[in-house]
Order: sequence, then structure tokens, then C-alpha cells
Amino acid sequence: MTDRPIIFSAPMVRAILEGRKTQTRRVLKLPHNNPLGVWEATTVGGPGVYTGDGQRYPERAAIWHTRTGTTIAPAFAVGDRLWVREAWRTSASIDDTPPRDMFPRLRPVSYEADYTSEPNDGCRGRLRPSIHMPRWASRITLEVTAVKIERLQDISAEDAVAEGVTIREKSGDFWVPGIEHPNKDFPYLSRSTPREMFAALWDTVNGSGAWGANPWVVAITFERAD
Repeated sequence: MTDRPIIFSAPMVRAILEGRKTQTRRVLKLPHNNPLGVWEATTVGGPGVYTGDGQRYPERAAIWHTRTGTTIAPAFAVGDRLWVREAWRTSASIDDTPPRDMFPRLRPVSYEADYTSEPNDGCRGRLRPSIHMPRWASRITLEVTAVKIERLQDISAEDAVAEGVTIREKSGDFWVPGIEHPNKDFPYLSRSTPREMFAALWDTVNGSGAWGANPWVVAITFERAD
């Protein structure tokens, strides 16, 4: 079991807190794109495989290159604990203090995901990006329950819902609360199916054409570990 940081945007943090999000996908970085071979899903480890110090190496999802034999396994594994980094604030009196010089737990912390306007709980300092959140300021820990590797466009409707896509009861279409439509003339981003909505969400977050690129991703299923 390993503790790892993981970044989520404010809408995704709200989806986790509300129980709507139990999966996340992260793009696998590949060392090359050799046209003479392709990447295929596989596994590494399992029964009979041990580490250098004699410990059993658990089976993990991976991909391998059919020409070079290169195998890549993601860092995430079942049992890992992911501590969530999100945008945050503390008191304005220490706006110039870097997180490494703060005394843990001695300052109030508020989170962007909790507010639709400016905070009013004493945490009126500047908004700090999620990448700068220290471990002590994180309020959410997730336990990894499953890991798989697949192409992005192989996502199922059920997994799209697990990613935070939800149905609007009145209209019957699908959306992700808090995700704005790229065209400001529309009130929200929505699509007719969960997969189509997830595709639109992916392009909104990662840039136009990101869904069409269909990268290899690691799909991480998790549950709250309070």
C-alpha cells in the first residue's frame, strides 16, 4: 500500500463528496509511438512473481509493445491510498508564506469546491492551486479498489456515470454539475448519453481533439477512506 497525491478540480471534488464520482482516468505516458508495433493490454506480476527482497509481487494491469516488448505498468495499484489535492485558501495574513513554512493544523483551511462565492469563514487569503496543497491540508483520502488499462474511447456508459456524469431529471440529458459550457451563451454542457457527455467533458478539460486522440488511460476505481 502506497500513499500518493492526486489532483482533482473543484467540480470533481464536489462529485466525490456527493458520492457521484468513484472513478478517474489518467493518460498513460508512453515512451514512443513505433509504427511497426502496437500497444496491447496485459498484466504483470501475479502468482510465482517476487520482488528482489522476496516479497510477492501482486498482479497489476499493464500494457506492452508488440515489437519492442516494452512493458508499462501504472503507478496506481489496488490498496493504494490517494490523498486529494484541490484548490484551497487559508487566512490572508499568511498569503506570502509558502506551504512548507506553515505550521500544520494551526491555520484554518477552506476549499474552493465548497463555495459558489467568496468564502466567509475567515479564510480570505489568496486562492492557492491544488498542486501546492501539502499533505496536512488534504481533507479527502481515497482507497483504490480496482485498476484497469484501456483506450479512452472504450469507456462504458456505466463507467461514464462512475466518472461523475449524471442525468438531469427534467430534461433526461446528461451533464456534470459545475462544468461550464465552452460557449458562454449556453447555461451548461450536456449530451444525450453518458459516453457522449464524458467525451465532451474530456475535450473541455484536456483540449479540443483530446477524445479523438483516443489515448491509453489508466482507469482507477476508488472509495472514500475516512
